[in-house]
Amino acid sequence: MPAGYKAVILSDSASGSARLRRTLLSSANVNVVDAVPLGPDTLTALRSREPNIIIVDAAWGSKADVELIRSIATVLPTSLIVLVAPDGDMEYAQQALLSGARGFVTQSSAESALVDALDQMLQLETSRRPRLPLDERSRAEAEGREGRLISIFSAKGGVGCTVIAVNLAVALRKHTEEAVCLFDCDLHFGNVAVLLNLWPQATLGELLPYADDLTPELVEEVMLTHNSGVRVLLPPTAFEEAEKVDPALVANVVEILKQRHKFVIADVGARLDSTALAILDSSFRIVLVTTPEVPALHNLRRMLQLTEDLGYPREKVAILGNRFSAGWGIQSTEIAETLGYPISVTLPSDGRLVTQAANRGVPFIIDAPRSAPARAVSELAKLIVESDREQEGPESPPARSRWLRS
Repeated sequence: MPAGYKAVILSDSASGSARLRRTLLSSANVNVVDAVPLGPDTLTALRSREPNIIIVDAAWGSKADVELIRSIATVLPTSLIVLVAPDGDMEYAQQALLSGARGFVTQSSAESALVDALDQMLQLETSRRPRLPLDERSRAEAEGREGRLISIFSAKGGVGCTVIAVNLAVALRKHTEEAVCLFDCDLHFGNVAVLLNLWPQATLGELLPYADDLTPELVEEVMLTHNSGVRVLLPPTAFEEAEKVDPALVANVVEILKQRHKFVIADVGARLDSTALAILDSSFRIVLVTTPEVPALHNLRRMLQLTEDLGYPREKVAILGNRFSAGWGIQSTEIAETLGYPISVTLPSDGRLVTQAANRGVPFIIDAPRSAPARAVSELAKLIVESDREQEGPESPPARSRWLRS
């Protein structure tokens, strides 16, 4: 697979940047793509470059304010921040570490120690998210049966698809102990990595050169493992790579994921294009996420009509109501009556819980398993498991009787 992590040097010293570039030439893993000066546009410049590694030069250049380091860690949570600290200023180095830097070397040791330090940090990041052992792969693969593809989609952005997808994947892994995969299909603006605090050291983009010769082993190489045990496939980090991903590649990847996992959760988002339609077509179940506002419900009605026009059976589709409140807004019973579809699960509104979970990169089903939103996602996971079992058992009642319920 293609090797190399993109590094950006943050420095206002031309000589310091040049020195660090020369030092990193000996690294087989790190490729310096640019140097960014300190200034009012630092964050914008860093975000546009989407680096895997940010080397903060506080030795030859000016010392970056620790608040800036904290802001970088917040805005680019998946980037590895490494400090080159002035000799003897351990207080500054400690403050930088507390603000989000992952490690540091001193000025006098940088030329001899920086490459080794980066290699150790990269190994640590990899070891924190080990690959799923072969004996934990889904029994579906051993039995020659495909896993179930569950697509999370919305006809309107901003309703919480990624939050639902992330927590549902963890819930399914927890309840079934089967192999579960989460595929972030939002190729341009996916946020699965952020919500799981994962560093995208490998992504779908690395499969582009192998699109015509894709194998399960290649797909396995670019997947990460969250500490919950959920396997994760992330979208490309570069827009140029995302533009090159075509529906055929995504469809082939999905088929391979289904061979290796009992459940594949696809975070499709709110973009309805040929790639999204290919995923929806091959889905076992489609979870349509909505919120109790007129614009979201208007688009939901149109999406339900589209599923009927596409010939999807009603039992393939379920509606999840997010951010519902018993005290105000349109109620789920009104929505079900108007649309002619029941709301399978509703998540109560809890903005504080969801925001804290997103900012920390810890799904609320892990951090607050007894909370109302976590219980609702667990209910959705149980419905999916029941639906899967009903489909497997020929003498069981129709899946629709439990999957689609008011």
